[in-house]
Amino acid sequence: MPRSPLKKALKPLSPLLGTWTYSGKTDLGDITCRRSFTPVLNGHRVRLDAIWSYADPKRADYVELCYFGLNGEGKLGFVSFINDGSRSEGVFTDGRDIDEDAICFEAQMPHGLARQAYWPDGAGGWHWRVERKVKAGWSQIIAQEYVPSE
Repeated sequence: MPRSPLKKALKPLSPLLGTWTYSGKTDLGDITCRRSFTPVLNGHRVRLDAIWSYADPKRADYVELCYFGLNGEGKLGFVSFINDGSRSEGVFTDGRDIDEDAICFEAQMPHGLARQAYWPDGAGGWHWRVERKVKAGWSQIIAQEYVPSE
């Protein structure tokens, strides 16, 4: 199926299109996360399917379904739904303090302001980081390195 071209407002997401994989160790054991970014609805939205799979068969997958697009105020944003029943909503923001090419979004979460950012690793993959706002600035919650999926 041919991909829909992204509408102008979604162009910042163009570099993320495709499927990316992270594998590594966490406090909860070994995991693999697969993130697929796909244009949908004639390029008016980008759908992210993220599935975190644990090596431990006793742990259920953590699944996120997220849509990026223009919000009601005409700003690039996202709405995310998680299989634990939670949801978040945020907007595109300047992430140049992380990297000149960062694709960054902020969201007001139950425990305060958070942001996630993607930026190129220089080798064809992506860095991904989630941070929360603290008095001293931004505090890292999670960081992962993604490579193109085969």
